[in-house]
Amino acid sequence: MSIAFSLMLLANNHREQKLAFEEIESILTDPSKPVSINDLNNMSYLERCIKESLRLYPSVPFIGRIAAEDIKTSKF
Repeated sequence: MSIAFSLMLLANNHREQKLAFEEIESILTDPSKPVSINDLNNMSYLERCIKESLRLYPSVPFIGRIAAEDIKTSKF
């Protein structure tokens, strides 16, 4: 879900989408070379976009629940 929300936010914000795309293009210059962890660590703008997406749409939302009645458990 977090990938879908990140893509949705980038699709709706063309300026940020362009900046993320330009950052990716500047780091991944050789298409035949596999992506390394160093390449991913250098993608600071994309990381901030993902973190903002997770802030707006957390993967584990806080939902408070209250038990309406006592819970009975069975012994095995």
